Amino acid sequence: LIEIAYSSSISSPSTGITAAVWIKPDGAGEANSAIFQKAYSTSAPWSSYAVYQDGGGARAWAGRVNVGGTAFTTAVTNNLLLNDLEWYFSVLRWSSGNIVELRVYNSDGTLNQVVNSLSAATGTISYTTDLLSIGSSIPPSIIRSWSGNVDEVRIWNRALSDQEILENLNYQRKYYRDIYDSSLYDDSLVLMTNLDNRNALGESGTLIKDVSAY
Repeated sequence: LIEIAYSSSISSPSTGITAAVWIKPDGAGEANSAIFQKAYSTSAPWSSYAVYQDGGGARAWAGRVNVGGTAFTTAVTNNLLLNDLEWYFSVLRWSSGNIVELRVYNSDGTLNQVVNSLSAATGTISYTTDLLSIGSSIPPSIIRSWSGNVDEVRIWNRALSDQEILENLNYQRKYYRDIYDSSLYDDSLVLMTNLDNRNALGESGTLIKDVSAY
């Protein structure tokens, strides 16, 4: 479990958001456990934005964005198209007036599947001053731990284009860098965590660095 304290950066997505994460499920985990989550409340809509494991198992994921106090949640990924112990690049995307979308790519860069919310959401994302967590849901909601590996959590305060998503995917597939490529990451990137425990960044087992420019 990684906890990131409330800040203006993680609450800056307003009328649009893109949140990307590499996920490797291991076949276990608790239903409704968060892969990552910006906590909101102890009841629905639970979070400001999140990607989490649905009750269908470790390969059944969904995305959620809280717009104006209402949760807009995607359908659940088809777990038959996903394998345990393989890496997948998952992207939560929304902009005001559009549906919430969760895109899942295979590690070779090909699109595995896309799941959407039933209806479009218009407005702004709602926030409280609660934490952002990676690997588990946290208070004020019930703690549920996700089982598997998570890497390279990145959040933008706008909806990236399909081409921008692919550029980020292909860049990360080749190698991870301590310093991001400015041609790919503009000032809409508000959180960038490598989760690599790199001494050069001053990271440790209990400290991670946000290496975005925000």
